[in-house]
Parts: sequence; structure tokens; C-alpha cells
Amino acid sequence: MTAPIKRKTRFFRAGGSDQFDIQTVDDLRQLPHLDFKLWTALACPISGLNIDKRSLSLCDSDGDGRVRAPELLEAVAWTLDNLRDTSTLMDGSETLSLDAIDTEREASRDIADTAADILTSLDKADAAEISVDDASEALRAFYARPFNGDGIITRDATDDEALQQTIDDIVGLGDAPEDRSEQPGINADTLGAFFEAARDFSDWWQTRQDAEHPKLKADTQAAFDAYAAVRGRIDDYFIRCRLAAFDPNAAEALHVEKESYAALMGTELTDSDEALRRMPLSKTEAGKPLPLNGGINPTWAAPMRAFADAVATPLLGEKTELTEANWDDIKAAFAPFEAWRNQREAAPIDSLDPARIADLAKSDEEKKLADLIEKDEAEAPKAERIELVEKLVRFHRDIARLVNNYVALREFYVDAKTAAFQNGRLFMDRRECLLCLPVEDDGRHAAQAHRAGLLLAYCDCTRQSDGAQMSIVAAFTDGDAEGLSVGRNGVFIDIDGKDWDATITRVVENPTSVKQAFWTPYRKLIRFVEDQVAKRASESSAKADERLLSGVESAEAATQADAPAPAPAPAKKLDIGVVAALGVAVGGITAAFGVLAQAFFGLGIWMPLGILGLLLAISGPSMLIAWLKIRRRHLAPLLDANGWALNAQCLVSTRQGTRLTRSAHLPRGAKVVLASATEKKSNAGKLILLLVLLLGLAAALWLLGYLPHFPSPLGR
Repeated sequence: MTAPIKRKTRFFRAGGSDQFDIQTVDDLRQLPHLDFKLWTALACPISGLNIDKRSLSLCDSDGDGRVRAPELLEAVAWTLDNLRDTSTLMDGSETLSLDAIDTEREASRDIADTAADILTSLDKADAAEISVDDASEALRAFYARPFNGDGIITRDATDDEALQQTIDDIVGLGDAPEDRSEQPGINADTLGAFFEAARDFSDWWQTRQDAEHPKLKADTQAAFDAYAAVRGRIDDYFIRCRLAAFDPNAAEALHVEKESYAALMGTELTDSDEALRRMPLSKTEAGKPLPLNGGINPTWAAPMRAFADAVATPLLGEKTELTEANWDDIKAAFAPFEAWRNQREAAPIDSLDPARIADLAKSDEEKKLADLIEKDEAEAPKAERIELVEKLVRFHRDIARLVNNYVALREFYVDAKTAAFQNGRLFMDRRECLLCLPVEDDGRHAAQAHRAGLLLAYCDCTRQSDGAQMSIVAAFTDGDAEGLSVGRNGVFIDIDGKDWDATITRVVENPTSVKQAFWTPYRKLIRFVEDQVAKRASESSAKADERLLSGVESAEAATQADAPAPAPAPAKKLDIGVVAALGVAVGGITAAFGVLAQAFFGLGIWMPLGILGLLLAISGPSMLIAWLKIRRRHLAPLLDANGWALNAQCLVSTRQGTRLTRSAHLPRGAKVVLASATEKKSNAGKLILLLVLLLGLAAALWLLGYLPHFPSPLGR
């Protein structure tokens, strides 16, 4: 349980929650006493942020790819313990003064001495400060050395060609550890495992002579390989012959059916054709020996020739056929060799020459290489001291910024800077979106991020110069959503200033402003009317095409029959009942319109309020829903989908939305001119709108009886 905070602390209200205000080093010292429930985040990934990934990985003490709250506290405490002067800790400086390191502590004094040695090695002995680049360069130079303290050596660790060859042999067997120089090498474990396998192989290989056949001797292995390649097929052949001897009727059944050959007639056959390889080795008959020179399945001809040359002839003499008794003798001859082979399982070391393995097993190369590994391990303290210098310089630069993007989102809410989770800017639809995050799987991300209430556009980004690809999600928090759709193209500029071609692949729709919501009902109505008009036009076109085709077919039929076309049927007269019903409907609609118009014009001077009320009746619900949704927009689901463990909602206000999405505005004092001097601005649209309004007004006055020379149908 955390202890209570012992001094008065400051919080700022932002995003709907109280966040710890971290502005001084004293505020950092209070972090261990701050209840975790008051932290804005409790975990964040080390990738996908615009804070240096190396600094984040140094915070990630357990190497799980995430910085958790206890790890951040440990990093802050370690930094404060090693600094005597913390006045520049909150500035994020790239350099650290050597005098700022606390030399009264032994561990810190080692860091200061190592930092001075690094500057001397870089020809900066007179420098009073060490930068992040200085420490990183020194660490890279040390890692590039043959002995760099990681317990892994490469072939560069020795000039002895024999040892270099042995290192290459071990690395070539696979699973080689990577040295800090990013080269494959060997360590104590791989060295010991290799030489143990070499001794086991050598001991096993020395018993080979007892298993070799006297007639084959050193060629026993090659002969066994030729024998093993055809053993299954020869066994199959003699079993078929025994079945034919058991039942003469079986001989025909064991042959290949004619239909199988017929199926092969339309294909181009090869020696590796799988259908042919499954056929019998030779035609089977009761008691028939296996021919060695002819009458063999073509796909097995080459392996059988190798078997005859390497096995049958050396063991049986010159033969043109093989009896089942001969076959049993051959299997018995290879039984001891096969038993010897089965004494051990195959291992990667088997790929080396047996003589080479035997020499290694008897040599002292294992000890020589072990000495080199021990020499490399002796450099570990030097590597650790340089790493601690780099760690302190990086934490001096980045730890305060990490805290202000973790314990609180000060950069996002108060300082109006680019927060750690913002990874670039998307330019699209005359807007610049600043809230952009990297994405690995847009479907999985959207399933969680949609609860943020933000209008999200998922984009695939590519860069033609080097073929790089990535995916992002951009939050549109202001402006209109009408221009955003799948397939829309834009440009994404990442945090490093590189530009990418961006194409929308998915849109999660949410309102961006109340102003947009006002026009939403009318846009939906216009789209509905457009869809209906297009649908009716399509249906009419289809019917016209159908009538045209029907007329052509009728004309062709009449021509073929050489007879006059029948007279068209008289048009059906409209039923009088239908006429009456239409009249009643038109009258009802006219009466209803008249009542509405009378009520509207009866408002007199309050008519503008009536217009406003009508607009609110139409757009009000949409605006209310949009207002409620905009008030609830927050970052938590968006960041959670990126691996954060956000501890608060972190609302995105309307004001915050206008900052995160910048719309295009003309410069102050800009003058707009026509694209062409001869182009004239058309007023046809305005005239038509004015005419429609006048006609509507005249119709309303007529229906209400205000035009005495034109009697109203409503009887007024």
C-alpha cells in the first residue's frame, strides 16, 4: 500500500480527470507516494511512440516490450540517485554535465569516470558535458570489438585459421547466438554441446567397421542408401508374387487397370510422375523373379540400376534378375549395418565429414575456444559501465517527458505539444490531423477503438522511394465527415518528417461537430431522393429496353409468318372510381397543406420563430445526439487498442478537437479572384431559388384567400 503524500501537491483538471502536475524534480520525488489510482496510465508499449525506443527499452527491465508503473518508478529513482545536480532534468537536454553526476556514491563515481574515458576516446578530453550521441557512439564502438563482454565470440576473435574454421562449422549447424556486433557466433553452451556431440559421433563411428559387410567395406554406406531407396518397392513386388501364387485369380487383379492407363493418355508423362510411381515395380506373376535389366516401371528404372550396380552385383555377382531368396540374402547382409545406424539418432553434426569430426574430438580446440569466450566475458564490466553512462544520459533527457506522458498527459492537454502517442500528421480533405497512431491490424484495432466516439480513418501508407509500408489510424475531430470514404487518398508525414502515400481502408463514423449534425437530416433526405430517382430511372430504362426488344421480336415473328401484324388493342379507359379516388386524395393533400400554410402565415410577426422552430424540429434531434456523443469522446479505447493501460477516460473536448484537426483557412487579407478573366460568375442558381420561393409564397397566399381575383379552392 502506498504511503500518503507528505507535502502539498498540485493537480490539474483536464480530460475530465484530475492529473498530477509534474513540473519540478520535487514532483518526481513524490511519485512513489502517489496512489496508482491517480496515475493516468499504468502501462504503455515501447514501440509506436515518438519517445526514443532505446530509452524505453532501458526502462523495460523485464524485457516484455512494455513499460509498467513499477518499472517507471525504478527508472526515476535510479536517475535521481545518480545525479547531484538535477536542475536540468526537467529540460530534456541532449547533454549531461559531468559535474551533475553524484561522485560521492561509488556506483555514480564509476559512471562519471567512464563518461570521462568515453570523451577522451572521442578526442573530447576537455569537454565538460557528454551527449546522448557520444554515449551511443562509444557503446557501438565497444560492441563492434571482437571481445565486447557478451560471452559470444565470432571468427574475428582469433587469427588462428583452424579455430576460425571450427567457429564456422559450429555456426553453420544453425541456432547460433548473435554477438553484440550483430554477427553470428558461439558461446559456452553451443561450444560445449558441439564438442560433446563430436565425441559421441566419433565413438559411434569407430564401431562402424564391425557393421560393414566384408564384400562392401567402405562402400557399405553408399550401398545401403541405394538399397534403402528401393526396399519398399521390392518388398511390394514379391508380396504381390506370393499373392498370385496363393490365388491365380489375384494375378489379374494385381495388375494395373486399363482405365488407369487411359487417364494418363492426355498428360505429359515424366520420370517423377506420382501416378506412375504408385504402380507396381514390374508385372507380377506367381514365382516370377524381379528383372534387373528390363521390364521395370520407368519411374523406378534409375534407382533399380543404382541398386543393381551398388548392391546386387557386389553381393550376388552378375545377375539379370533377382529371386525372392536373393532378396532375403541382401536384407540379411545389411541387417548389422542398419542396426549400427539405429544406435543413435541423426544430429546436425552428421553433416560434417566424419574424419573432420574425429579430429575435432581428439583436438584441444575446445579449450582454446573456451579461453577466448572467457576472455570475452572478462570485458563485461567495461560494457556494463558504458551502458550505465548511456542509460543515465538518456534518462536525463527522456525520463521527465516519459513521466509527463504516462503519470499525466501534460504534453497532450496543457503544453499543447506533440504527445508521445502522436506519430505524425495526415493531410486529407483540406484538413491536417494531428492525432495519428500506428496500427498493426485495423480490424482488431477498430473493434476496440470505436468506443472512443471519434471519427477514425484507417489508412494504408506506402513510400515509393524504398517500398516501405505501414498502417495508421487518424482521428478527425473537427470539420465535415462527408469527404471521407474508403479509397480516398492523402499524404501522411511521420514524426521523422518522411512523407507517405496514404489511402483510407476503413472509416469508423462518428459526429465531428454540432454544425455538421445540423445538416445531416437534409443530406440524408437529398441522398434518399437521389437514390429513388436513380432507382426509378433505372427501372424505367430497363422497361424501355424490354419493350424495345419485345417490339423487335414481334416484328421478326410477323415477317417470318408473312402476315400483317395484329392491330393494337384499344387503350383501356380509366375507371371512373379511380378518378374519384384520385380526386379525394388530391383534395386531402391540398387541404392538409392549406391548414399548415394557414397556421404558418397566421404567426404574423412571429413567422421567423416558426421557421426556427421548424428547423429545430428537423435538425434538433440530430444535433442533440451529436452534442451528447461529442461530449463523451475520449482517448482510452484508442490508446488501449495500441497496447496502453489507460487509467482514465481522457476526454477530447470541442476545443481540443479543433486543435487536433486543423481545417484550411485563407490567409488574412487574401483576395479571391476568378480562375479566368473571361469567366463570369453565374447567378442562375440564385435566380431559380428566388423564383421557387416567390411561387411558394404566391401559392400560400392564394390558398389562404389573400388574392381576391383568384378564388381559393379552400373557400376562403
